[in-house]
Amino acid sequence: NTETLGTLQLNTSATIQLGTGSHTLTFAASNSQSWNGELLTINGWSGSEGGSGTGGRIFVGNNSNGLTASQLAKIEFTGFGTGAILLSTGELVPAVKIQVWKSGLFQASYSTLKQTFDAINAGTHTGALEIRLNKSTNEGSSAILNASGTGSANYSSINIFPTAANIIISGSLNGNLIQLNGADNVRFDGRMNMEGAPSLSIINNNTGTDARTIELINSAENNAFEYLTIKGAGTETSIGTVNLSTSSAGNGNDNNVIAFCKISGISNTARASNTIYSAGTSGRENIGNTIRNNEIFDFLSRSTN
Repeated sequence: NTETLGTLQLNTSATIQLGTGSHTLTFAASNSQSWNGELLTINGWSGSEGGSGTGGRIFVGNNSNGLTASQLAKIEFTGFGTGAILLSTGELVPAVKIQVWKSGLFQASYSTLKQTFDAINAGTHTGALEIRLNKSTNEGSSAILNASGTGSANYSSINIFPTAANIIISGSLNGNLIQLNGADNVRFDGRMNMEGAPSLSIINNNTGTDARTIELINSAENNAFEYLTIKGAGTETSIGTVNLSTSSAGNGNDNNVIAFCKISGISNTARASNTIYSAGTSGRENIGNTIRNNEIFDFLSRSTN
């Protein structure tokens, strides 16, 4: 069964209830509509994230441009969480957590940032890449990106950004949550689609002595961390929540930018000894790094003078 309708509008929070069996609802492209409602819930959808539905299906237009990013962020598929995408056919489906894009074309999807970095390290994705964060992830182990040219890694630049509001990359690791191991030309931009409001938090909830949230090591250069909320509570005095570490080769961890970020402890009481720490190595000092227009707060132990 197929039903063709006009544009999809959301003036208040609403629900679409799909029926049983194979059927289709088709809306006209609605990217010109203003959605004042907070949430569109879709019940009864079956299938896998990022793939075509196996029962009732919804189409909005006939390509991937029928809804805007802000509209897609207001759609929740019951059982799959908030966040949706349009396939190239216009079919509306739950968003996968992370997508890799190249030259405007979708490449692959992953469940964690670690899986994504592992694939890039293995040479699965090469060239100038985008990593689009559609949903929050919980990282069970460190997401480590190696230098291009190390092993099979072969990329020229990587832009990492959220496509929906309130995306969180989190974990509880007594080590680094995210590490750029000699990686260059990586940009974390916390704004939705690199132009909207800040929407990305990176949080290591571990309070151990070796806990770091973001680390640059082994001459990671020309990277940027902008418009992010970064939290950590590592207690070691010789590392930081954002840690510019040492280098065994190359120039040092140079010419990186940390700007327009909010960097703090996990809470008012769970605080890091240092929010930003630069170690460096003799002959390979960390130089030319820019730290500007950040809000830095809730750090240092209250019991430490």
